[in-house]
Amino acid sequence: MVIDVFKRLSPMHPDTYFNKFSLLKEALEHNPHNQFVTLLNTLSQSENVLDGTVSYFYKHRDDIWFKLFFRDEALHALVVRELEYQFKHNPDVKLTLTPRGIMIFDNYKPNKFNILLLTIHNGTWVESYVQEKMLWQAEKRYLEEDVETNKLYSSLVFKYGGIWVENKQSRFMCDFNRSKDKAIYDDSSEKWLSSLWAEPLSGSISRRIMKSYAQFYLMLSKIVEVYNFNIIFDAHSMRNKKSRPDISFGIAHSPEFYIPIVLQMQAHLRKELSRSVEINKPYKGGYILEWLEERYPNRFIFSMEINKRLYMNRKHDKPSTEKIINISSILENLFDFSSILPSHIIYRGKKLEET
Repeated sequence: MVIDVFKRLSPMHPDTYFNKFSLLKEALEHNPHNQFVTLLNTLSQSENVLDGTVSYFYKHRDDIWFKLFFRDEALHALVVRELEYQFKHNPDVKLTLTPRGIMIFDNYKPNKFNILLLTIHNGTWVESYVQEKMLWQAEKRYLEEDVETNKLYSSLVFKYGGIWVENKQSRFMCDFNRSKDKAIYDDSSEKWLSSLWAEPLSGSISRRIMKSYAQFYLMLSKIVEVYNFNIIFDAHSMRNKKSRPDISFGIAHSPEFYIPIVLQMQAHLRKELSRSVEINKPYKGGYILEWLEERYPNRFIFSMEINKRLYMNRKHDKPSTEKIINISSILENLFDFSSILPSHIIYRGKKLEET
């Protein structure tokens, strides 16, 4: 880890110290990943993190120190499953891990096109002491979680470049796409949600759960500040309900300047998939986009929802590997703007000529 540089410095002449720290400063300035990890290690409100590569953690996935880093065995198993999948495809990608299941894959390419991808509803892990107080079992929660979105969207970051923030924790324990006061669901949080808890959570349990919420937004703020992204992309899936499209973009918090590009991505997916692709239907963008818009108002941000009927069975309890591969391969071209943008764009009745 970057912080180890300081530990390895032995007593020496002051001028040598100056040269060492000057070199370190220069290295940090030209390496956003090192800046990011160093910030996390120096911020008192941040939990400990592990930093390495996919192949490094894959090699040590069954070591005791690695198992004990995570909150419990179930979470460790989910992380290992992701490592095994990514090791086959992206072994050399940098990876930062938290004890509560946030995985940050770093394929950032300086001076290139880079994406910040968030799949924060993909997780299924609920800590045992929370599960004991919850009426909803894993099978029922699974129907509302964004299962397999890690495989649907992640190839975008590995094809182009950027950062992918993956979350192994279930939204039913803590929902990062809600404001702080609504991150832990109660029985009236959602229209479809009722009788989630067998008994109310104590204040101490709620505070313990909310540590992951604080960690997520701390990490997100540092990522956006340290790296330069062309697009910030909040990726989800949605249940198949009446009148819902196959795909939807949420742009309520997107700067108007970028909306014509989203409209062209909409047209591109309609053509490639021969499916319904809508804007702000049924979701316009959640709390994460609202949070980003408030702090970084000029960033190109939007959300995307893929209907589960495109990649799961009718009951939404089993994904199709073949369908996932097909959808993922089509999404890989989503940001090939040279191929999807015409020589002009019609937006609100006006023709925007290519410059």
